[in-house]
Amino acid sequence: MRTLRVALAFRGRTVCRVGMRYKDAYAKAHPFDKLVEGMLQSEMVFEVAGFMQESMENGVEISILINNRAGGNAPIIAQKVAEQFFENLESD
Repeated sequence: MRTLRVALAFRGRTVCRVGMRYKDAYAKAHPFDKLVEGMLQSEMVFEVAGFMQESMENGVEISILINNRAGGNAPIIAQKVAEQFFENLESD
């Protein structure tokens, strides 16, 4: 299986909200203990889940890094991406 490591996937959308400066995202998301209302973009969740599915279908192993500044809490964001990924698999 080929391996592809993806750090700032989707033009940085896993780092912080599109249109928001990094330092502003930090200030809004701190202390990173919950999702921040209006910060997490659903498009990012769909895109990352779709990228995961496409990679799996093509036999490419990937790593996705998700930053707290993408929505407030990276583990919760990762869970939302995983839920969307499995929802996509069930609908195919």
